[in-house]
Amino acid sequence: MADKFFFYSGSADAKPGEGGKKNNTPDFMEELKTKTDYTELEQIKDWRKALSNFHVAPFILDDNEWNSVEHFFHAVKFRYDKAKSAKTPKELKKAQKNYQFYQTFTLHSDSAWSKDPKLAKRAGKTGRKLKNGKRYQDKDLTLPTDELIEMRDDFYTSNVYSKLQKLAFLAKFTQHDHLKRLLLATGNAELWHYTGKRGKPKDDPGKILFHELMTVRECIRKFDTICDLKKVSQFESSIITELLG
Repeated sequence: MADKFFFYSGSADAKPGEGGKKNNTPDFMEELKTKTDYTELEQIKDWRKALSNFHVAPFILDDNEWNSVEHFFHAVKFRYDKAKSAKTPKELKKAQKNYQFYQTFTLHSDSAWSKDPKLAKRAGKTGRKLKNGKRYQDKDLTLPTDELIEMRDDFYTSNVYSKLQKLAFLAKFTQHDHLKRLLLATGNAELWHYTGKRGKPKDDPGKILFHELMTVRECIRKFDTICDLKKVSQFESSIITELLG
């Protein structure tokens, strides 16, 4: 049996094994079932928050700089490969407009959401169709109303959703030495993201096992002494296009 850690952007700075107890339910309580020494992890302040997608730690990926994993996550919703998707002039225009919107999530763009992960999440809802048939609009953010700007259909598939997370996690946790040490200090523990159950269906578990983050942790262990992951993880746009389309 593996140890279990729970984290989210607002996690308390509790000792390893003592997180999640505020929920007062076994389903969200951390467990230490092995004899792994977490002394190093215990000495890192707010280590759980650093595991979150909302944690700000700028990294380079896809020839751009991103302020958080959350920014890259929502940006990819609008990253279309023009060569694959553009079969007509309209499709080409759609791919171009979506890519332009994708660029607004980068750190050095002038958008209101370029630096704030919470605003990036809201901007990522652009183009979403509501139950009343209208498109999502934000009361505080000025989002594009162009009908051609919408999330790619294949986003929530393992070919895109899972791959983009691995790419972003690898970039974030290798381009910052202290974050790399933090992730490795979690040992072989399962890393669970607490999502909460408020406003969600009854069958929603309220938690997600971050397989991708655990895979990146293992990748760092295997290859950190073989190659310069700080540079490898920057992956230029041609590679991202090949991987994500």
